[in-house]
Amino acid sequence: MTIPRCPRLGLLETLALMMLMSSTVTSMMEEKLSGLPDLPEPVDTATNQPAPPTPKQTESKAGPILIKDQGIMPLHKDDMVLTFYLTVLNNGGGPLELRAEMKLCCQHFSVQDAECESMVLIGGYMGILTPGHTTNITLLYPNLYIYNRVGECEITIRYNDHSFQHTVQFNTTVSRYGPVSAVMEDYYSLYDVSSCVSVDQDPLNACAAVNCFHKYNGHRNYFNPSKLRCTPVPRCDSAKPQNPGALPTMAYVPESNQCRQLMSALTEEDLQFFHDSAKGEVLRFDKNRPQKVECHHGRPDDDLWCVCDRGWMSSHLDRASAQAPPPVYHMCNIKVVRPADELAQNRAASNWLFTLAIGSVIVGVVCIALSLYCVQWWMDRRHRSAKATSEELAPLTGTADSLSPRGEDTGRSSGASDLSRRRPTGFEPRASPSVTRRPSADGAKSVRIASQPTVYEREDTLTPSDLTQSGTQ
Repeated sequence: MTIPRCPRLGLLETLALMMLMSSTVTSMMEEKLSGLPDLPEPVDTATNQPAPPTPKQTESKAGPILIKDQGIMPLHKDDMVLTFYLTVLNNGGGPLELRAEMKLCCQHFSVQDAECESMVLIGGYMGILTPGHTTNITLLYPNLYIYNRVGECEITIRYNDHSFQHTVQFNTTVSRYGPVSAVMEDYYSLYDVSSCVSVDQDPLNACAAVNCFHKYNGHRNYFNPSKLRCTPVPRCDSAKPQNPGALPTMAYVPESNQCRQLMSALTEEDLQFFHDSAKGEVLRFDKNRPQKVECHHGRPDDDLWCVCDRGWMSSHLDRASAQAPPPVYHMCNIKVVRPADELAQNRAASNWLFTLAIGSVIVGVVCIALSLYCVQWWMDRRHRSAKATSEELAPLTGTADSLSPRGEDTGRSSGASDLSRRRPTGFEPRASPSVTRRPSADGAKSVRIASQPTVYEREDTLTPSDLTQSGTQ
């Protein structure tokens, strides 16, 4: 369309023509766009299902209702209900009949992982709000795992014949490090928290796997042990039966979270499995991976089974005796004792006993030698004491010989001297001698005289009185 040039037109006429032209172009574009096909819905490539809608940001007030506050109520220990609230004020001129319901709740685990199906809030009738008054609109979410959740909920508020949506954010993360939010400060203690790898491990229960059915309300019922995450259960639809009495052709295997064909023929792998089971051998390969395997003396492998340590093996896998739910398979729980290992153990025990016997003999010999040494030392000490006593008596006997005027006195003194010399070793005297010095008769020299001489119980010896009298003379 071209605009004819008309020099006589004024400013108002030109503006009117331009508005007419823009409206015509807009109508033509709408007609062309209406003939185009609708765009397909976004699809999640991982599950091949339509992606959940993302929450939209809405206005915080509408009409006569003003939202003054929002959030979740503070949690206390052992709480099992997450309470969402909105504090609203009636700014209108008439009473408002309020109702609240959840439109959509989404949990965010990562940038590309969100879940918008399991959380369902319970709302309902909230009463009548008079003008100028304030009330709380509350919605409840009961669950055993109200902690460790991050996301938002879009809530629809209805008043009389009108409605609007509002989004409430929530964050109940449990962390061992960093400050605790005001919402969670009365719910747990930092000493009770464990650092876990996955959001589906319970940080308040030593990182044990959560109950997926309870946490996600039946939308993610299988705990994947390799990913440590709760995953959805597949839908196992059987083919349409040809007759009413036909059996289903598809079954769900809870150990592996997979669908299994029931009408397929046996394969070579299946026959080998039955052959190994008949021999009592350990089940090593299986398409149906177990839900949980306990490796007592081994480590997990890529097939979610166990590689046993050296000297250990697994007992026969008995599915009937497996613990349920969920089933737990115990592997690497039997110690293998080979003849060579047993011989080595016996040899080591014999060597230890031989070493113990040799050590006992050596200790005994050392004790005997030490005892003999102590006895010899004691006898030598007695001998040295007796020898010292005899040496003290030697000067006394010599003085008696020099002062004796007659031969019989000398004989007696010599007899005493011979007695001291012939005294047996170790002979203990009755009393220690006390020797004093007395002046001689002529005053020339002093003589050592024993006031209490040593007396030996033996015949033909000098008496103390004879020895003393001889010395005095």
